[in-house]
Amino acid sequence: MNNFLLKKFPDILKDIPDQYDTNMAEKHLYKYDGMVEFVYSPEILTTILFYQESVMSSRLEGTVATITDILNYKVGKDVSEKIEGDATEIENYKDALGYCVKEAERNNFEISNSLIKSIQFIILDNSRGTDKLKGKFKERQNYIGNKYDREITYTPVSYLHTEEYMNNLMDFINGKDNLNPLVKVAIVHAYFELIHPFEDGNGRVGRILIPILLKKYNILSTPYFYISYYLSKNRSLYISSLEAVSRNNDWNTWISFFINAINQQTEILIKMLRRLKEIRTQAEDKINELKTQFSIKILNFLFKRIKFTTVKFIEETGINANTARVLLKQMEEKGIVDIEEKGSGQSPSIYRFRDLYSMVEEISE
Repeated sequence: MNNFLLKKFPDILKDIPDQYDTNMAEKHLYKYDGMVEFVYSPEILTTILFYQESVMSSRLEGTVATITDILNYKVGKDVSEKIEGDATEIENYKDALGYCVKEAERNNFEISNSLIKSIQFIILDNSRGTDKLKGKFKERQNYIGNKYDREITYTPVSYLHTEEYMNNLMDFINGKDNLNPLVKVAIVHAYFELIHPFEDGNGRVGRILIPILLKKYNILSTPYFYISYYLSKNRSLYISSLEAVSRNNDWNTWISFFINAINQQTEILIKMLRRLKEIRTQAEDKINELKTQFSIKILNFLFKRIKFTTVKFIEETGINANTARVLLKQMEEKGIVDIEEKGSGQSPSIYRFRDLYSMVEEISE
């Protein structure tokens, strides 16, 4: 078993190299940030990225559901018990991410233990982690190890000292220093995982904090950045790079990996955002041809829901039922939406926002 002892700030900074090449990552982040900042309603336009982050971060913890599975679950389609459980966890992560963004903005991005506990509570609420402490730091020792042979590879900070270490981390997060901001975010993420303050949900909470910190340290002007796709696709390297710290006090391997992960993920996000903007422009042009006063409501609804029932369309747009059905028919004729299932009896029709749903299918795996 590893005997690594986690130092506190600022002493731990003596073990961390000073210089890292962050130029390329910063260049891509700046480009991505400009694209997000100047789009209409970025929180709506990036819905699909929001879902991808939720799915991929949860997948790192063992879920298997795809975005398509989640959309099926949300419109009431039959799914397996496993997918239903996964869907709850993924929806919780999405809710926690949204909550974190709003609360951080409300508190001028001052990060607190209270915020972090609330995030963890939302993640575990009504999910398969309900037997774990929710919204509280651990009250017994936890361990990190190989789940296949049950070997303990690292013993996190004792539950007796968790509050003390987390207070120290909050001081570091909210304090001023001369560190490169990307390097600081990398340190915070690893340090949080090394404390492992909760019985469950540590990885997901840690990943939710990344976009919040990127905004806090003025790397981005908005907190709409999602990294879990890259981390999930490179899971072994992600874990081994984190383990390098606890095994060998090797911060260099971890920080270098994190900077590269930011760089690679930003390139992926830039391509996805370009495509999303194209889809929105094309959909907007087609919807404007309908000559309806509800154009913006319909467009925002489609990007928010992606797959939906007639009932949900009427409820969330506030359009009269008869008018809504006429508009759905017209959108179907123009190729904006497809009918996945025709309604019958008490069952409403299920529609898909065609172009965005095609994108979902491509990135679901």
